[in-house]
Amino acid sequence: LEVPLQLIKFTLFSRDYENLKLENQKSVRGFMQYFFTFEYPSGMDPIPIPENLQQYQQPIATTRKGEKPEKNFIVLSEMKGSNGIIDYFVPTLKDAQAEEINKLLNECEFVKAPNDFKTIIPNYAESHSIYCVCGEIAEIDNVQICNWKSQFKFYLFETKECKCEESVYALSLMDDSTEVPEEFKDIF
Repeated sequence: LEVPLQLIKFTLFSRDYENLKLENQKSVRGFMQYFFTFEYPSGMDPIPIPENLQQYQQPIATTRKGEKPEKNFIVLSEMKGSNGIIDYFVPTLKDAQAEEINKLLNECEFVKAPNDFKTIIPNYAESHSIYCVCGEIAEIDNVQICNWKSQFKFYLFETKECKCEESVYALSLMDDSTEVPEEFKDIF
């Protein structure tokens, strides 16, 4: 059985490949996902899709069923710190700005923070922590440095999924002397 290449679809987290056709892309929790199909080699005509395989010829879904934009955003306001180390903060729920925050994150490039969470916030404890919307202390499992148009950098802390099946995302400046662009002053 010959399988037409256009039926083979997959997701990658980079777009640096040859002989692949980019079908679609989207940002998921700060990471770009790229949806590809194979390109036919030069000189090879596309194989027609047999009738018994027509059911598999569907567009690549870029959203999962039930997927909704993230809304559980906390900003570490009144942040005190320098050189990427956060000494003090007040966690502030920013669910009203969720749409603006999602837009900001979709315009950013992301790179894993070189330091682990305990180095970045050394005094993270019950008295000084980020809470899930249900009231449980959030367990941070990923720290990204977000770079907005090479003009503004900030942290994105991602939590493990809580018992209530929610995840929280916290944003913070990396240094209290960082100049926040005018369009993001209502977020930070």
